[in-house]
Amino acid sequence: MTFILPYVVIAVLILAIAVVLARQGRSPIGLETESEKEFNRGLLETSCLDLAERIIDPSDYRWLRDDLCFPQLARMLARQRKEMALRWLKGLRSAFNEMVREPHVAGASDSDDGRQALRMALLTLRFHALLSFAILMVWMFGPYHAIVPSLDWLRTASGAQYSRDRHRVTNLS
Repeated sequence: MTFILPYVVIAVLILAIAVVLARQGRSPIGLETESEKEFNRGLLETSCLDLAERIIDPSDYRWLRDDLCFPQLARMLARQRKEMALRWLKGLRSAFNEMVREPHVAGASDSDDGRQALRMALLTLRFHALLSFAILMVWMFGPYHAIVPSLDWLRTASGAQYSRDRHRVTNLS
């Protein structure tokens, strides 16, 4: 009986994922409004990249929460920045898709049996996987969460062990 339990858990997780994906599938996927297309046009320019960096910078949030002591406004700012970050990441995905769809002129160096096309497909897949991970992290934790976890706890844990060994008395006499 216990060997069936992991299979049941996996089946339930697959069903839950299928239900979530089916609910998302009801919305029109490929339809973008004119305002979204206008938003996505200049998304890869320097000014928009600076704006994106400003969206995920937590200094305004901390200043509002800690220095001015307005935690409600800070939470509201974080919620709005989360929406802005999600919109920017989804716009980045659309802008990247538009850039990839543009045809390129085939040169003489493209005769390497499709290796270049496979390499481009793998890079595109890697970009979309990274972007999906970033969207998921912003959606779950907000724009001020570090996507890559910090390993500072390893340094402090290893430093505590070394300092304890260093301060131990070895010869009592």
